[in-house]
Amino acid sequence: MTEELKVIEQWALELPDDQFNRIAPRVEVILDEIHPLFFSSDEEENENPVRAAAQYAYGGMILPVYLIEVPEKVRLYLFEFGRKWFVSIDSPTPVPDVFLGIFHSGLVMPSHPQPDIANKFFESYSQNKKKFTVEIFADSNLHSFCFLLARNLGLGFS
Repeated sequence: MTEELKVIEQWALELPDDQFNRIAPRVEVILDEIHPLFFSSDEEENENPVRAAAQYAYGGMILPVYLIEVPEKVRLYLFEFGRKWFVSIDSPTPVPDVFLGIFHSGLVMPSHPQPDIANKFFESYSQNKKKFTVEIFADSNLHSFCFLLARNLGLGFS
């Protein structure tokens, strides 16, 4: 990445206390459950921390666009809208469909995406298998999707 993005913990600590207390559990889900799926060691994880690629307002809160990047393999942008997640994947190679119907097949974009994040939403998976956005309902499906994606790309623990 050419731009210098804040590590997600640093981004979160700059929020007002009431916002931090509301978002901290969500940041922990990404840091503790999702991010480790893409790396085979703590060292690799530490070299490629989760970053805040942008931020947006939703439900009276300021939320981050989480960025998980595995150099030369994949870049993921994760957005949360209530109980729904959008995950945008940018991969140098096509990603085969091994997702077992976990994501919603017809991408429904959030109404009026904010300018700071609109460029992080890509086409649907059916239109572009290298650079796409999926809609996922529920944290457990987010974890399953990311697990399958990481394994399919040969990332993480074997």
